[in-house]
Amino acid sequence: MLQHLEALVQYNTWANQKLVAVIVEAGEENSEIIQKSSFPTIRKTLLHIFDAQEIWMNRLNGISPLEWPDLSVDHTTEQIGKRLLDSSKGFESFIASLTEPDTAKIINYQNIKGVAFSNSIFEIVTHIMNHGTYHRGQLVTMLRGAGCDQIPATDLIAYYREVHSTTFS
Repeated sequence: MLQHLEALVQYNTWANQKLVAVIVEAGEENSEIIQKSSFPTIRKTLLHIFDAQEIWMNRLNGISPLEWPDLSVDHTTEQIGKRLLDSSKGFESFIASLTEPDTAKIINYQNIKGVAFSNSIFEIVTHIMNHGTYHRGQLVTMLRGAGCDQIPATDLIAYYREVHSTTFS
């Protein structure tokens, strides 16, 4: 299970790096175009991915935030992207600090509404990596809606292909 989590968090960082680069290249104006999606702009979707990663990392560390992190509206999309990438690297460091038995450890936490839950580290990390994938898919659609047509593949299999091509070459 630990090896699987290591691959997931590394994939998450890789995919976030690819999309953040495209988003920054597309510019602030494109990141503020209103579109139909879970969140109305590329910037707000990127911010949501960051916020969720931060909330879950806090929960993994025994802190249950009862509100979403409040990033200033003054933060640029590029700054949010950098914070997302730092957060993604934080997940890599967190997983690197675990042993195999740690992945089954139960974390007790509260959601934003104050409702108590318990899940294993494995379940939580798998959830947040899947959550990021879901919203990255939305970002790809939103980027296309903003006129971007040079968007790299961020599917998990594309990550494995890239990793294996450098590993086995």
